Amino acid sequence: MIEITTFEYDGEYEVRLNIRVGSVDCSSNLTIYAEPHVFKKFGEELIDFPFQDNKNVVFEYGEDDNKWAYYCKLHVSVYNTSGKILLSVIMDNKDDPNEHYRCEFPVHTDIQTINELGKELLKWTPFPGEVLSIDNKYIEN
Repeated sequence: MIEITTFEYDGEYEVRLNIRVGSVDCSSNLTIYAEPHVFKKFGEELIDFPFQDNKNVVFEYGEDDNKWAYYCKLHVSVYNTSGKILLSVIMDNKDDPNEHYRCEFPVHTDIQTINELGKELLKWTPFPGEVLSIDNKYIEN
């Protein structure tokens, strides 16, 4: 479902990460430069999701305009009362026209997988070569 690979880390200010998100039908990856704890707040919000006041959690890096070099949005929400979770993904590399891509797709998952992702994001340390990988435990009926 999601894999984050650390390519470079300057020890204090910036890491180069590759974020790959996938479902049975679609997947995409995006390389970003970010601060080392870019996923901390997102992880904290996912640990007890959806048993908090907010039934929507969003990780957003960059902006969906032409001022940023890339855009990544991961929006987690409950999509039915039986606990099925929707991870809506947008990844846009904003590259030159011959290399540009923008992927938007849903990943259907469950509460357990999202809570595990939150825990792993909080434990994750972005050292070069470090890979965080969470498989989707949800099986579509």
